[in-house]
Amino acid sequence: MTGTEALYAEHNSVRLLKLHGDLSYAICYDTEADAFAMKNSKQINDHVQDGTFLLSLSCEQSDGEVFVP
Repeated sequence: MTGTEALYAEHNSVRLLKLHGDLSYAICYDTEADAFAMKNSKQINDHVQDGTFLLSLSCEQSDGEVFVP
């Protein structure tokens, strides 16, 4: 999972990433409150309707790579 295609949404520590060449999404957050707020947001739902998304407690974006444990 390398090559972040686009950064679609950002809210405090929450980042929604579309992985290059993949219909998977990683929603990265630091707290469960952030995750709850973003999981039901229309902004995210608009982007993930064509693929699946993963919720992760630990996710980093560095040098175009996305790490999902």
